[in-house]
Amino acid sequence: MKLQFVSIALLTSLAACGSAPAESKNSSVAVSDAAMQEPTFEPSPEHAIIMRTAGTWDVVVDAQGQKSKAVQVMKSVGGFWVAGTWDGEMMGAPFQGHMISGYDPTLKVFTGVWVDSMSPALFHSAGTWDAATNTMHATIRGTVAGQEMVMKEVTTHPDDNHYKTTMSMVGADGVEMTVMVFDATRRK
Repeated sequence: MKLQFVSIALLTSLAACGSAPAESKNSSVAVSDAAMQEPTFEPSPEHAIIMRTAGTWDVVVDAQGQKSKAVQVMKSVGGFWVAGTWDGEMMGAPFQGHMISGYDPTLKVFTGVWVDSMSPALFHSAGTWDAATNTMHATIRGTVAGQEMVMKEVTTHPDDNHYKTTMSMVGADGVEMTVMVFDATRRK
């Protein structure tokens, strides 16, 4: 918050200096009370959708026929974001992942980032929510070995204690294929 205040004060000062006549550039700049007040934000209904994922989840992973288990822990960050960890196995090896997910009210898109222990790539996601079907549709992008990787992710929430995610991508042959399916149950 202090950094935000300093940024607002600096921008206000720069704007005032940039628009002042040349002869008054050395005079002191008064910052209004309004500029010193920090804006307040409240989580939106879209943020509430993301908050549904907060908690601990037991996940069964099917990666093209190879089944494994993982635990996903999602924590609320101020009611705007969830920060998550993923611990389990992938293709017989230990696997860890970290994510941040939320809603960007400026762009009007659900957004997130993902990193994991199997890749140096940072993946970005952008998606929409279909309230009629309780489904999130997202596109995930990252660069792996110099090539852009684009995946489609569809997550359905039949209730507040279960979700199913299907990740797919278009193969070299131009045909879309399912890469992974996650079936998650909220731990009680």
